[in-house]
Amino acid sequence: IVILAPTENQGVYHIADLYGSGEGYFACGGQIIPILWTHENETDPFTFTLTDGTPLVQGVGSTFVAIAPTGSPINVS
Repeated sequence: IVILAPTENQGVYHIADLYGSGEGYFACGGQIIPILWTHENETDPFTFTLTDGTPLVQGVGSTFVAIAPTGSPINVS
């Protein structure tokens, strides 16, 4: 999963704003699918859906999450 989120640099740290909602991508089974994410506060889990609002069904096994700045070029070809 790639989460696109607003980020800022503070010295050597990269700070991402992961509250609210945004866009992202899910890569599994040779496909890259656009998704939406929501995360309201630090005690709630992330929710991932397809762009039509249906819940994202993840593949079997481990899930890895990457955070990229909003507007980052993502090559889906």
